[in-house]
Amino acid sequence: MSLVTRLPHQARFVQTSNIFVAEFNKVNGVVTGSGKYDFGQLINTDVLVLPVQIRSLYLIERINVGGSIGEGDYLEAINIIPLCALKRLKKSEIIYKRPIPIVNYIDNQEANAWFVSDKDGDAIRMTVTGLLDQTAVLVGEQYVKLQISLNIYIVEGARFVAAFMDALGDRAGVDLLNP
Repeated sequence: MSLVTRLPHQARFVQTSNIFVAEFNKVNGVVTGSGKYDFGQLINTDVLVLPVQIRSLYLIERINVGGSIGEGDYLEAINIIPLCALKRLKKSEIIYKRPIPIVNYIDNQEANAWFVSDKDGDAIRMTVTGLLDQTAVLVGEQYVKLQISLNIYIVEGARFVAAFMDALGDRAGVDLLNP
């Protein structure tokens, strides 16, 4: 099923891309000897995805996830399912009510969420956590990387943003799309 989204012609398309790294046997630079790849590190926390302009409407439409190892190898190595959490910097507002589980690689998955920026200096931030085991196939791999990209549309037209907010109210966006 596909959602139909009508945006004004002047909407700008932006595709973001962030890489998250889990180093073998290390957490925040400290050797652990755990035999794991841990995404729950400081370098994977609150990573800048996109600065946000005030009084603009943002639609996060799709998510894509790939990795540095084969998808089957990734699935076999999952110990604690990697999670991707998106939030806004200024409001500390979580964009999706729950983190997105990365149980496999994702190609063009719909992930509609709307918000209107109302603070100067705001930004979309992403955090990835999770734990992978070192399986036989991964012996010798120092790092496992996940690349996460978002397809985002930005509408800067004051009339459209006002009409959007008027139609859906001040709780427009995520709360209505993710009950």
